[in-house]
Amino acid sequence: MLLGRQLASSLLSLLIAVLFVVGTSCGQEKSIDEFVEFMKTEILKDERQRVELQKRGEGLDLESQLASARKVGLDTALVLIEKLGKADAEAFPGIHRLIADLQKPGAIPDPAIEVEDWAEFDSDSLTLNNPNFWVAYYEVAPGQGVMEALYGSLLRAEGECTRSLQVSVIARMGRRTNGSLTSFHVANAMGNQIVYSAASFRIGQVIELFEKQEYENAAAGFREILDVWPQCGLASFELGLTLHHQKEHKAGRRVQTQVLPPNDPRLPTQETYDLYRTARQHDPMIRNAYQGGSEVAGNMIAMAKVVLPAYRSISDFSNRKIDGNLLALFGGGCEEIGLHDYALFTRQVFISLNNKFEPADLVFIQNNLESLIDKDTVGKIVASLSRKEVVQFSFQIEE
Repeated sequence: MLLGRQLASSLLSLLIAVLFVVGTSCGQEKSIDEFVEFMKTEILKDERQRVELQKRGEGLDLESQLASARKVGLDTALVLIEKLGKADAEAFPGIHRLIADLQKPGAIPDPAIEVEDWAEFDSDSLTLNNPNFWVAYYEVAPGQGVMEALYGSLLRAEGECTRSLQVSVIARMGRRTNGSLTSFHVANAMGNQIVYSAASFRIGQVIELFEKQEYENAAAGFREILDVWPQCGLASFELGLTLHHQKEHKAGRRVQTQVLPPNDPRLPTQETYDLYRTARQHDPMIRNAYQGGSEVAGNMIAMAKVVLPAYRSISDFSNRKIDGNLLALFGGGCEEIGLHDYALFTRQVFISLNNKFEPADLVFIQNNLESLIDKDTVGKIVASLSRKEVVQFSFQIEE
C-alpha cells in the first residue's frame, strides 16, 4: 500500500505477477472466475496505458478509473450475494437476513444505471455497523475470505477504494480461501491500486505547488481531486497539511514539529484536524493523519511502532507464508487504534490457522464487536461460537 507521500507504483507490477501465479480455479462455476479474468485484463490494459502516459509526463484519468472500479465493485457484490443466497436458510439465518438488507430498494445502486447517476449509499451502514452482517460473518467458516470479498466489493462500489484494497490485503491470507477468492482479493487490490495511482499522479503534481509555497493554488488542486474522489484519504491529508502551512506562512512562522501546548497559536486549526480525521476515515494507514488530540497522538505511536510495520509485511504479496505472530501483532494494533473491522478480519485469518475458536479469540471478538454493534447481538454471536460443535457455512465456488 502506498503511504503518505510515497507515489511510486511498484506495487502494481508485483500484484500483477502474483495474480498470474495464483491463477483461478477450474471449477464448474465461472462467475467469480470471469470477474477475476475481466479484472486481470482491464488492469493489465490500464497498467500499460499508465506506463505510456508516464513517459509523456501524464497520468491515468482519475474520474474514469474511479467509475470503472465502482462498477466492478457493485457487479462482484451482486455475484457474491447470489452465491451466498445458496446457503441453507434454516441453518444460516444471518446470511439470509443480510441478503434481505442488501436487496431492499435503494440499499445499493441499480447496476442498470450509469455510475455517475448512482444515488449515494453508505456501505458501512450495510456492513460495518449492521448486526446482520456480523451474524452472517461468523456463520461462515473462518479464513474463507468470502465475507471480506463482499465487504470489500461494497466499499469499492461506494468509492472507498483504499479501504477495499486494505481489506483484500488481509483476507487473501485466509487458510481456507480457495483459488478463485484468493485471485479475487489480489485482483481487487490491483484494481483499487490503479485508482490510487491515478490520484497519486495528480497529487504529486499539486505537491510541486506546495513545495514552491504556492499554498492557495495547492489547496485548490487538492480540492479538485476531492471533487472527483471524495474518499481519497491522501488528498484530504495533504489539503489539511497545506492549510496548516499556509496559516503559518501568513503568520511569518515556521511549522513546528515538536509537541505544542494546548491553545498554542502554532497548532493546526480545527479545519485541518477535521481533514486529518477524514483522511483516517478513508485511509487508516496514513500515519501522519493521526493528529488532533492526545488520544489520536497515542494512536500515531501505535501506528508507527506496531500497525504499519506489520501491515507492510502483510501487504508483501510475494510472500505467501502466513505468520501467526505477525497476524496477532497487526490485529492487536488495529484493536488499539480503533480499526475494529480490520482487527476482526485479521483475527479470523489467525483463527483459521488453528481450526478452532480459543477462549482468547472469543474475548477478542467480543471486545471489538461491542465497538461496532449492540451488545445483545454480540452476546449471541459469542455464545454460538462457544459451542463445542460450531456449524459454519463453507463457501464453495462450484455450488
